[in-house]
Amino acid sequence: MRSSDKRRAIAAACLLLTAIASPTRATAQLQAKGFAADRFYPSAPGGGWFVMDALDMRGGLGGAAALTASYARNPLRVRASDGSQHLNVVSEHAIANFGFTATYDRFRLYLDLGMPLLIKGSSGTVGRYSFTGPEVDPGTDPDSLSDPRIGFDARLVGTASGPFRLGAGAQLFVPNIFNDTRDHYDTDGTYRRWDACSSRATSLDSRTRVTSASTFARSTTRLRRAARRGVRCSLAPPRGRRCLWAVTAPWRSSSAQRSTGRQPSSPSSDPTAPRSKVS
Repeated sequence: MRSSDKRRAIAAACLLLTAIASPTRATAQLQAKGFAADRFYPSAPGGGWFVMDALDMRGGLGGAAALTASYARNPLRVRASDGSQHLNVVSEHAIANFGFTATYDRFRLYLDLGMPLLIKGSSGTVGRYSFTGPEVDPGTDPDSLSDPRIGFDARLVGTASGPFRLGAGAQLFVPNIFNDTRDHYDTDGTYRRWDACSSRATSLDSRTRVTSASTFARSTTRLRRAARRGVRCSLAPPRGRRCLWAVTAPWRSSSAQRSTGRQPSSPSSDPTAPRSKVS
């Protein structure tokens, strides 16, 4: 009888422990890790565009510097699959980019350093994942830097002022391996490489108006993942390929032409073109 009672006590204790542990496992939350929420990567100083490239490097040894600031409102909003929950993990995101460039002939070498000015968000739980909202500003993190970029560009076809230019380049993202700031949502914690191809075509019409079209294509490759702790949720920065294009053309309204009393002058190389005269 004593052995039977002992077995029953052990079985009851096991059932009790199982009942207590089961809800804990069911409600356990997975801590999500952050990544670089910024999606604006400015072109090299002297590139002529915000993101794309004019490919007009020329002359001997030269250089340039630039300061660019960007701001995003609610760049990272997480929602449950059924739409019952949502959380603004990152509600405000402002970064200043310091760019430095060295050029020679048709080549360019540059460095971009991003410093977070303001990163704010909300903490909470969505589904099985728990998120920690960032609180970053120069007062609390004066030495914080996002992933520095080192880039190299070259013009392969065309001249600096020619009608068509084709170039290629590469960029390397270097994470801060000494200070893991992924919870600030300003770094991926990975080494990444960009391979880019740019082109620019320029046309000159009979009224000396310049029209240009530019394209920019890039491919992102993750080189090596840094050591990570904890469980990472399905959120991740976009990978793969991206293609951008833009067209620029001058414009002059008819009202501006009437106010001057004349049409835009024609090129001197065309003496037969009609000209208007104002008395």
